[in-house]
Amino acid sequence: MQYLFLVCLSWFFCSFEPLQVTFDGVFMYLIRRTKGTLRELFNMIHSSLGCPQCVGFWLTLFVTGSFETAVIISLLSYILYLCLKKLK
Repeated sequence: MQYLFLVCLSWFFCSFEPLQVTFDGVFMYLIRRTKGTLRELFNMIHSSLGCPQCVGFWLTLFVTGSFETAVIISLLSYILYLCLKKLK
């Protein structure tokens, strides 16, 4: 049951439009205001917040503290992403 909740939470985090629009606005502002390595870091963090594998992994690692569970959730999130992508 915990796996299902964490997969749904990572999917919601990646698919919820108002949250992603907010992230886009904040990170575009930060990327425009910085340069060099810091700009690349902000760009990498911004693209990671839209990736279901990354969000599933880091969110699970933060919530549970278990590396094994984080890897499983990352894989399940990616499988869900692929299935939903093929349905579109």
